[in-house]
Amino acid sequence: MAPILLFGFGFDLATVVATDLLFATITKLIATSSHNKNSLVDWQVSKRLWLGSIPATILVMTLAYFGFLFANPAWITTLLGTLILVSGLSLVLGDRIQLYQRTKRIVNPEQFKRHQSIATNIAGFTLGALVSATSIGAGALGAMILRALYPLRMEPRKLVATDTVHAVPVSLLAGIG
Repeated sequence: MAPILLFGFGFDLATVVATDLLFATITKLIATSSHNKNSLVDWQVSKRLWLGSIPATILVMTLAYFGFLFANPAWITTLLGTLILVSGLSLVLGDRIQLYQRTKRIVNPEQFKRHQSIATNIAGFTLGALVSATSIGAGALGAMILRALYPLRMEPRKLVATDTVHAVPVSLLAGIG
């Protein structure tokens, strides 16, 4: 939605990001109800992501409030375009990344799991910051990250559910902000 509103209709960047985030919140809330009812959400992973993404969202919204974020929107537009490309690339490389990570997880599970929690927090922070600033990143990019961090747990339905649930408070806070 963000590229269409920005480039197709010419809305200013702050309006585009807020509109996209609030629309995403509504659709993700509806989907969350269904995913939760079907026990597809990995709540442990969602909580780990939130430990990073919610503080990042608050930080980005603070920067936006004080005029640092959208004062010169050129860098955000560049970031938005880059994220669209990276998201597309992540869809193409997702299976390979998950297979590579799955092998690492099976060969040396203790070492893999030792860094999993903090890596999830850092990934959450990164996603929270990117989504809050651009409204892009939670979908394909979040899915690729989850496939890499949880290569044995994240089968497709659980992956979609967990990624969707994680994005709800991020998109809500950032959209309101």
